[in-house]
Amino acid sequence: MQLLCSAAAHKRDLVRQFCKMATQEHMAKRLNLKGRRFWIMSEPQGAGWKAFVVEMTGDQRQEEIGIEATAETRTAADDAAERKLRRMLQAY
Repeated sequence: MQLLCSAAAHKRDLVRQFCKMATQEHMAKRLNLKGRRFWIMSEPQGAGWKAFVVEMTGDQRQEEIGIEATAETRTAADDAAERKLRRMLQAY
């Protein structure tokens, strides 16, 4: 697991970089599935956590794919988003 760094010094071509110096407000989990690279991004939302999935394209752009999940804990939100992603990929 790597922390998401939103520091301006680490932004390049509007692509977020990952950094060990980042705060724990945003976290990300990397998945490689069916030859594609995905990140499950997590952030606090009220009393719980919200997770959403982005895909990194070959030219290092991020594309949100419309999968979101919320739960009381970060782990539960991440797991729910990952399950949705795996089900979506099975359908193709």
